[in-house]
Amino acid sequence: MSTISRVDALKKTITYIFSEEVSGQSLTFVYPLGTGFFVAIPHLQVEGQSWIYLVTARHVLRSNSEEYYKQVFCRANLRDWNPGSDRAGVEFIQVSTSGTGGNLLWAVHSNPAVDIAVIQQYPRPDRFDFQTIPTAAFVTRK
Repeated sequence: MSTISRVDALKKTITYIFSEEVSGQSLTFVYPLGTGFFVAIPHLQVEGQSWIYLVTARHVLRSNSEEYYKQVFCRANLRDWNPGSDRAGVEFIQVSTSGTGGNLLWAVHSNPAVDIAVIQQYPRPDRFDFQTIPTAAFVTRK
């Protein structure tokens, strides 16, 4: 695999995370909060399958020092987008941050100094063009 191919594959693991302003039923404005990436964890009982997680920094999900946004949006590239078309090549995918009771849906570390948040959610692979980072890229046995 060429260096350019490796860089292109790596870029597809990254997503941009946004918050929003809503007017009625319409999304009127989005603003960037940070980035995230997708990780594939091998399924222990089913060979060849993986669990896919979205990972970001915990502070990206916070509207202030004590409150989380109710939801955020990930920007994802469309798989079938044609650069010659008039339509946008991306869509925003809603990712809930809090459940109906206000409980945080993301896994965060109990130590507040560890700035990480993880949720098992990802774009549909048949519709969106994204890649995952395999655990072999960063997990060791020691």
